[in-house]
Amino acid sequence: MKALLYRIHLEEPVLVSQAGAGEENSAVGFAYLPGSALRGALASKWLAKHPGVDLAANPSGQAWFLNGTVCYLNAYPALDEQRCLPIPASWFVAKDLADDQRATIYDLAIASPPDKLQVKPPKGGSFCVVEREEPKEFGEAATNKTTLVGVERFDQVHILLEDVNRRGEGNQVFRYEALAPGQDFIGVIVAPEKHDLSEIKTLLTEGSLLLGTAHLAGYGRVIVEVLEEIPGGWQECSSYPMTDGSLVVTLLSPAILRGDNGQVGWDGGRALASALGLPANAELIAAFGKASLMGGYNRKWSLPLPQTWALTAGSVFVFKAAQVDQQALRRPLDCGIGERRAEGFGRIAVNWQTAATISRQPRERYEETEEIVLSEASRELARKMAQRRLRAELDRALVEQVNQEASKVQNPPTNAQLSAIRQATLAGLTRQPRTMQPLKDYLSNLKEAGKSQLQRCRLGSGTRLWDWLRDRADKLDVETQLLRSQTLPRVVGETAVLTGDTNDLRIEYTARLIDGLMQTLARQNKEKNR
Repeated sequence: MKALLYRIHLEEPVLVSQAGAGEENSAVGFAYLPGSALRGALASKWLAKHPGVDLAANPSGQAWFLNGTVCYLNAYPALDEQRCLPIPASWFVAKDLADDQRATIYDLAIASPPDKLQVKPPKGGSFCVVEREEPKEFGEAATNKTTLVGVERFDQVHILLEDVNRRGEGNQVFRYEALAPGQDFIGVIVAPEKHDLSEIKTLLTEGSLLLGTAHLAGYGRVIVEVLEEIPGGWQECSSYPMTDGSLVVTLLSPAILRGDNGQVGWDGGRALASALGLPANAELIAAFGKASLMGGYNRKWSLPLPQTWALTAGSVFVFKAAQVDQQALRRPLDCGIGERRAEGFGRIAVNWQTAATISRQPRERYEETEEIVLSEASRELARKMAQRRLRAELDRALVEQVNQEASKVQNPPTNAQLSAIRQATLAGLTRQPRTMQPLKDYLSNLKEAGKSQLQRCRLGSGTRLWDWLRDRADKLDVETQLLRSQTLPRVVGETAVLTGDTNDLRIEYTARLIDGLMQTLARQNKEKNR
């Protein structure tokens, strides 16, 4: 297959909403740019250049946008000029090392983890790059290294006013969770013939594109740069020979498979084996992943597409087969499997995963290492920018943590007790330097009746409110509670500072976390008593 690789830079937030995003007034975008969004944007451009042409009746339009001759693969995050891929669902790490950027990853599609080791999926991102180091000496096994990559989100609330001069009934509040601007993604367009990509390349490079929805609200503008044209033989990732008769199939994008009975969804692997051309005696011995609803939108009809079940990207399936026709596997590797392949669905990898353990590497090793010499004024500006980014991350995490802790609270204290805790907490912010001592003093002098209220109350995490308050006041563990131990923002070599001489930032966000939780619990109490 011929391939056209391109980079997408987000100038504005991009919202391509996924199905099942929650309440009707919320829209949560994908963590990547679906191929369907790019195909629709380019089709609109082509139609604008050819007014009056019926796309469905035009042979070129059919080949480029409709019948699957040209496939628009999903654009995934870029890391060091590489296109990341979804992390396999068979990857696990030791339970207490899920956040560790250097933890060993165990691939359960290849081998079981060490005995009695409790495992869970790694944290740090939904995408990865994998580097394979061939053995230096005969008889040694190849080693794999990986870096996990996530995306930044832009969470915004919008209000729709029926009458801009009146506020009241009829107004609607919308919450959008989109991809944040400033990020880069790498996408691929594949076709069997080079001339099929010539017109597509022209459309890509003519000005900016608008992807997704909410364009009038400041969403969707991107800039596209063509990186490389590959004349043939392009593959999304490497494939290696079978070992012990096992075939490891990894989905690199969602796949919609329809079984013999015409139903979509999971049928035990029969539809997948058939799509791969595996022999009838092939046996599915392991499966990792899940199914999710996938939708879409038809611009010509201005209607949403019917939602259907699809196997999620990153799902892994292990088949046992004595012999596999490698030639039969070539077509699904090149063209994909299942339905909606023109939109990037159904991309697969075969025997991409070969190592039972993978060394996880931090993302920082890919960052620019060349030292940049700045003036003192520029360094001060970079420090301020890093601090602003840190505060933005803390503010976003603060809301999530308060909602998470309060979501399953049991036996909340009275509102009088909650109000007293808030007053003691906020009193410490008015002092210079800031301190948590007023809250500590309040808890120490609390009478038995009030103390028992805090001890009976259980938060969503199962912790007693009494213990939670004392721990926060003593530890000031903002990085654990809000940042989840992620690295601090860095701007041109200047890293944001969480711990200063007076711990002001730690105290501020610890106090805001406590105050926010107490306020939420008080509001819940009022709603129950109405």
